[in-house]
Amino acid sequence: MKLNTSQEDYIKKSQFIKKKFFLTNFSTKNFAEKGSFTGYASIFDKIDSQNDLIKNGAFNSSISNKDPARIKLLWQHDYTKPIGKIISLTENSRGLVVVAKLLLDITNAREAYSLIKSGIVTGLSIGFSIKNFYFDQTANCRVIDDLDLWEISLVTFPANSEAQITETKNNQQCFFTVLQTLQRASEALSNLYQS
Repeated sequence: MKLNTSQEDYIKKSQFIKKKFFLTNFSTKNFAEKGSFTGYASIFDKIDSQNDLIKNGAFNSSISNKDPARIKLLWQHDYTKPIGKIISLTENSRGLVVVAKLLLDITNAREAYSLIKSGIVTGLSIGFSIKNFYFDQTANCRVIDDLDLWEISLVTFPANSEAQITETKNNQQCFFTVLQTLQRASEALSNLYQS
């Protein structure tokens, strides 16, 4: 059977989408992993205790130019206490979403995991250098619209009170990966069929 040009294009586009978006590392072992969590490392358009307000899009260059694993996961902003690995970073309309995994063979990470599970430590905070900002006289704050993200820390008292861990279930990483994959596939399909 000979395919017409539009059918061939459809098949090529489908194969591209399948390769790019659906071949992920989905396995049932992700459900059994301990030490994984999801949360908001930063909330957009909210003045924090340092009088900083971070705008949506401020993390774009850090997310697109760095492997998430290069951004460090620290305990209480202490660079001598790395406690895990950043798995993924995504901006949504509310803020910067982080998925991370504590390395439970490290003493500080085990302690942090215990404190998270008990609800004692749930705060997240970011360490960064500013690329671009302006001062808002009316709000009396520094508005940051571009930054270079260096680290995310589990903290007792976050500068932004809404920057918190939102999920610690064992299956959250797998769910988040599937959700991201579906979102990218949906966007790709929309873009392909609009042209």
